[in-house]
Amino acid sequence: MTDQSLLNKIQPLFESRELLSHLSVSLGKVDAGQCELVCPLTESGAATDLFAVLGEGAVQLAAATVVKGDIRYEMAEMKLNILGAFEGDQILAQGRVLKSGRSLIVAEADIFVLNGASREHCAIVMSTLVATS
Repeated sequence: MTDQSLLNKIQPLFESRELLSHLSVSLGKVDAGQCELVCPLTESGAATDLFAVLGEGAVQLAAATVVKGDIRYEMAEMKLNILGAFEGDQILAQGRVLKSGRSLIVAEADIFVLNGASREHCAIVMSTLVATS
């Protein structure tokens, strides 16, 4: 179940990301330290680019759920590991915070390709975010 106060905090951040809107990404479950993004998969050739965009978005929005006050965090490092071939009609990115500190947040996202009722784990994103203000 999504916490309404977290959703109220994350929704404007999600809506401010024009690329996510352009790609028809929807915001899924949002909890403390977690965020899900779902995107239709229309062309498999572009899927690895979508993995990176969705993974980055999921970890940054997950990080925003644990940030106190007006502190801003920017991506310092991101690594994308493709786990294998895929076939499906949607991509699900599940971002989660692994460690949150004063100046750094370490987060990861698991990327799944959904095909009807089945899902295949296709990529992992590891990320470090750094406080900028």
